[in-house]
Parts: sequence; C-alpha cells; structure tokens
Amino acid sequence: MTDQRPRLPISRPDFWAACFLDEYADDVAGVDVDVSDEEYAPDLVVEYGAGGGYALLVSCASYGVTLSLCHPGAAKPVELGWDDLAHWHPHALRWSEVDLVCRATALADPDAGYPGPHLALLGRFGPACTEADAAVAVPLLREAFATLPGLDRYQRHTYASRGDIRASGVRWKKDPTGWWYPVQGGDTGEEWHDPYRDDPDAEDYLDGGLYSTREPGNSDFPFAALAATVDRARARCAALREQPWTVAAPVQAAADAFGGHPSAAHRAGLFEALQAAGCVDRAVLGALAPDAGELRALVMAELLLGVEPGSLVRARSGPEAPRPLRHYYANAYLPVAHDAPRKGLASQLKPPLNTALRAAGLGTTDSGPVRLGRHDGSSVDDLSLRLIDDWRAGLELVREALRTAGAPEGSTVEVRRRGETVTVNLEQPLPRHPR
Repeated sequence: MTDQRPRLPISRPDFWAACFLDEYADDVAGVDVDVSDEEYAPDLVVEYGAGGGYALLVSCASYGVTLSLCHPGAAKPVELGWDDLAHWHPHALRWSEVDLVCRATALADPDAGYPGPHLALLGRFGPACTEADAAVAVPLLREAFATLPGLDRYQRHTYASRGDIRASGVRWKKDPTGWWYPVQGGDTGEEWHDPYRDDPDAEDYLDGGLYSTREPGNSDFPFAALAATVDRARARCAALREQPWTVAAPVQAAADAFGGHPSAAHRAGLFEALQAAGCVDRAVLGALAPDAGELRALVMAELLLGVEPGSLVRARSGPEAPRPLRHYYANAYLPVAHDAPRKGLASQLKPPLNTALRAAGLGTTDSGPVRLGRHDGSSVDDLSLRLIDDWRAGLELVREALRTAGAPEGSTVEVRRRGETVTVNLEQPLPRHPR
C-alpha cells in the first residue's frame, strides 16, 4: 500500500463509462472513449484504508474493475471480486460493509466525501439485496453519481442501479463459524417468497444470477481478515463520538434538529455549533457545507449522533425503497428498398437518437442497425433500443426523432413489456397501458 492517496478522475465520463462497461458511450456526442488507449483509461488503484495494514483496494483498468483486500496475514492483496465482460463475480460485500468502509474513508480523507465518487466505485461490489438495503443504498448511490460531472442522465440512473439485485432473490446467511455469505432464492434452505411475484412489472426488472466467490468452505476467501477490516472501519466511525466537540450539548442538539428537519437553516446551525465547540475537522465541516449534498450532511449527522447508519437517510428518503429499475427491449423498423445502401437513414439517426435518449434518461441505442428481410419480400432496417423505466416517454421520443428525420411511411416502433409486444406506427396513439 502507499501513503499517497490516489485521486479519482471525477470529471472524466470516459473513466466511469469504462468502469461500468458502458459499451454505448462512444455514440454519445462529446464523449471520446477509447478503452484500449491508456490515455483515456489508465490503470488506477483506489485505497479504502482501515488502518493497521487493512485496506480494500479497487483496481480500475480498461473495461473492468477488481476488488482486493490487503491485510497483515497476506503477502499480497487477496482478490475478493471483479466485474468485467467475461466471467464477472462482483457480489463480494454486504451493503452494510460498503457503507461502513465508505463512511470511515470519508472521515479519514476530507476529499472522499460520502456519498461521492468512492461510493460510486465500491458500491458495485455491495449489492442491495433487500428492500431495507435499497431504501438506504439507492438514494445514497444516486447522490454519489450526481456528484460526478459529465455523465448523462442515463448513466447516472443505470450506474446507480447496477448493484440493485433485489429481483434476483439474493439473501445473506451466516455459516456455523459466523461468517456471512450470499445465497440465492431457494438455496437459503428456508421457504422463500419472491417479493415481486404479484408485481406486473416484475419481469422487466433487471435480474440475474448470484456471482460471488464468498462461499462457505472457500478457504481462499479471507473471511476473518474482511471482518477485521469492517470492524476497524466501524471503530473509526465510532471514534468520532470521542471528540469533545462532538458530544458538546449544543452540537448534539443541533445535530438532532437537523436530523429531524434537514433544512438549510438547521444545517447552518449544526455547522456553527461545531465551529463554536472547537471543531476544525475538514471532513466533518465539509459534509455540512452549503454546497454538500443533503444526504452527505445527513450521514455526517448520523455519525455525530451515533445512531443507526442509514436511519436519517431512510427517514428523509421515505420508508419505502425506490422500485427496481425497469429495462425494456425495443426496436425501430424503417422500410427500405432491398438494394438500398446499408448505411442509410437508420445509421444516420442512431448517434443523435442515442444522445437524445441518454440525455433524457430514457434509454440508449443498442447494436445495429441491421438489414432484415421479411416474409413478404420487403426489407427494413432494424435499430435496436433499450429503454428504462418510462417506456411510453421513451417510445414517444423515438417516434418524434423518426418523424423529424423523415422516416418513410410504414416505419414502426415496438417495445416488449409485461411479457407482451406493443407495436405502433409513427402517428397512432399509444395503448392506454399503465406505466
């Protein structure tokens, strides 16, 4: 490990696109991504130190990230998980572990505010598995990605939801030795009920299997060292309450007032109370500055009050977690002559349509376009799309783009949702389905 703190390239959207395997980013106007070129995707190791030789490391390379653990009993970092385009195994940490480590990192480094870029990077390895997890994790992750300049709305929304695997039925259990490990669905050994079995949108939620090396009996996974790292992070957070200015009555009263009603006035009151009590800690005062995010200030209030992590965040965001992100596969079909040039209107339309969808936070273009022959002998250019959340708004944006571009008569757009395919031309009203 090094004493020099690595600095995340916060303002470079190409770095985040590479880390989050965003294969569509090269179609977005103004974003120049060449993940094979070290000028755009340099190797970077970000350290989440817990002291005493314990630290989590996130190694970022072209199109992939790896999570490792340093501890005194290992001669070199031990790999815990990774996310790439081949054989990903990102489910390495519990959400509560990510939360504690990031809080401790923010206290040790005033430039590593929480939630912020460090959570954006480490959070992918700590999935939100339950509604209780997501009620805190999703708002914090959304604010973390909101701190990153240059990302479009699509990136902010989808990156923040990447670790939300509630629909996968993953739960955490303890083995007989007391170590936590993840299991999926019926593998819990207990009766399991799908929480979304009555949700008509359930099949449109992003779903997938459990990919983790954190398995009971895996002697290569450093269960004890990871637990010691988390314990050290917890102790660092608790140590804040040992500062005389933290427990001063005016500070506690101001923190309680801000936690109950997080207004700008109450935030300023807490800031002033801390300064009056002698606090000069940049990490603490920075989290309560007027330009800091609201949830960042609430996390600091939780630390100052010593309350359950996430309790004030949950109270502010609401008792129910945001629903999982919905994904829809869609296509735009443009009739073409059989011998028409391959790079026609669909190819010209793809880049600006992709930019418009992503800027609106409604989706992205996919592969293609491709030329398809139909049973009646006609041909169409097929432009694949991926829409998120509000499929109706996404479909309307696509239709407007096609109309503006002068798409030929007979052009259609279709989307698959709730197990059915909705197909419309460029003029007819959308079906009156609920969103």
